[in-house]
Amino acid sequence: GVGASFFRSCINTLFNLHFSFFFFFFSLFTLHSSLKEYSIAVLPASAISDSFDHCYPFTEMQHWLSAIKTRIMKMIITTLCFIALFCNTAIHAQAWQTQDPNFLYKTTPYNVICPNATDAWTFGFEVDSATQYYTEVNYTLSRTTNSGETWESITFPHTEPGYFSCLSASSGDVAWISYVDYSEGNKLLQTVDGGLTWTQLPVYLGVWINLAHLFDENKGVTMGDPDSLGFEIHTTLDGGASWTRVDNNNIPAALPDEYAFAGSYEVVGSEIWFETTAGRVFHSPDYGNTWSVLSSPLPILHFLMAVDDTKTVYMGYTSSDNPDGSDPLTSLFRSADNGISWEDITPADNGWW
Repeated sequence: GVGASFFRSCINTLFNLHFSFFFFFFSLFTLHSSLKEYSIAVLPASAISDSFDHCYPFTEMQHWLSAIKTRIMKMIITTLCFIALFCNTAIHAQAWQTQDPNFLYKTTPYNVICPNATDAWTFGFEVDSATQYYTEVNYTLSRTTNSGETWESITFPHTEPGYFSCLSASSGDVAWISYVDYSEGNKLLQTVDGGLTWTQLPVYLGVWINLAHLFDENKGVTMGDPDSLGFEIHTTLDGGASWTRVDNNNIPAALPDEYAFAGSYEVVGSEIWFETTAGRVFHSPDYGNTWSVLSSPLPILHFLMAVDDTKTVYMGYTSSDNPDGSDPLTSLFRSADNGISWEDITPADNGWW
């Protein structure tokens, strides 16, 4: 999912820092070995602090070291300077960068889909300048295949008006659009050439389509709002050429007036999660064939749900004692076992974030 890229960046940063610290301690080991080789007394272990803020002063080292030691220390200092530069570069490489999606119109990006480290797709819509609401006109679509260095604008493959429900992608070439045509109903469009051409696939949902996701070239799932039987979910084993409705005995019953959010879902491997207007999170471990509902950490509606690459689920909540919603307090929880247990990881400064 979107949040997954963030967690990957954090992990990469930590790896770079640990790699740098390895070089630091390797350098100290080299110094120790070199001094032993030249039969020169080394500093006592107590002279080397465990904290970078209290390093042993170089002026006192000069009382211990001969000319050979001084030459070795210069090598160590040079190495440490290189490590500091390496760490600084690694940290800044993980910082956010502003990128222009190169949209055909002046529109607001709605979502970014990143199927891998180099490819990404995004779409946008025009915002009403008076109300700041979504207008469902001038849809824009763009993709990158070089980690965002450049973005290619793609002509939107359908006429308006209609509702752009969901965008999903498996690479920089293959993507799907779920679209509600107000005249003709639900549409599912697929491209395999980076948006140059689009093919309309069959879709049998009789309700509002909220998502269509293909896990690979064959297996996929579509999900719509509840009908008389419950949430309408279909799966495919042939790349979307045909679809089979999932038996609603394998899906928890919908609550009164409960609907799903369009395009609001997470996928890791064969597993998929989607959230509803009732504050529930549905989960399938097997490409959408069977479903369960996660137990929530709080008995109120959440405003955030994300899943990282380790399948850890995150849920955020906000509440305010004021009628206008001002001065809200937020809470953040995570679960590594799909809601069986939750850990409160709310930041100390838990205002609006």
